[in-house]
Amino acid sequence: MSDSVPPPAAPATTEAPQTAQQETTVTAHFKMIFICVLVITLLAFVVFVLVGIFIKEPTKRAQNVSAICATISQMGFGAIFGLLGGVRSA
Repeated sequence: MSDSVPPPAAPATTEAPQTAQQETTVTAHFKMIFICVLVITLLAFVVFVLVGIFIKEPTKRAQNVSAICATISQMGFGAIFGLLGGVRSA
């Protein structure tokens, strides 16, 4: 037997292991597409809200405009989240 004492063990940590952060680069092409989708979406949403507020008894044409703007704004919001998710996963 030896008289040497082993060093004490390092205390256990509960922290998650550090992972390397990936940098996400956003190109000018992506910015242009994102801004275009954002503008079209917001414009369609504003028209949808204005038609709903200011036209008391909508005609068939006003109903069609409202439905088209609602569809465009829904697709635009989906595209925005898709663009943001795609740039993050790339």
